[in-house]
Amino acid sequence: MNWTQELIIEKLSELLGVRPEKKQGAFTTDYIFPNPHGGAPATFSFEKDHDIQMTLRKTPRYYPTECTAIDQLMQDVGDYTKGKRAILSYCDRDGKQSGSDRFISTFLLKDMDRDKLERFLLRIGLIHTEELSYLLLTGGYINAGFWDPALDFRFRQKGADIIREAGPAK
Repeated sequence: MNWTQELIIEKLSELLGVRPEKKQGAFTTDYIFPNPHGGAPATFSFEKDHDIQMTLRKTPRYYPTECTAIDQLMQDVGDYTKGKRAILSYCDRDGKQSGSDRFISTFLLKDMDRDKLERFLLRIGLIHTEELSYLLLTGGYINAGFWDPALDFRFRQKGADIIREAGPAK
């Protein structure tokens, strides 16, 4: 491990409140931070001369190994641990998960009605309008998952309205 990785891992350990498990592969080094709250772990992967890969649930995010990008990584992780950022995904009524997720600022989820939610999900490319309509009509929901799962909630349809309810982001 080079000194830059050491510094990054040390700072991530401070932000996440836990030490990682290190897994050395042929080309990559992965640091898996178990979630002390019982939620999904955070994984950070390093490969020589490549971007830093952060995976919080499903979809990896990439940060170049330059100062401003590393600062953004630390800001994003810090915001995630404070509940200012969340992972957005969806699940159908049978428990089938979406294949990807989005890492978003939680202030964007305030005061959501059906139209706002539909426009937002379309804008971030999580799900298309027809799929969303079918998902919600058949009992599926949109999950917001946090580092601390006690903050998790979901949007689901009740009658003609979209309601927000506490619950695990599966």
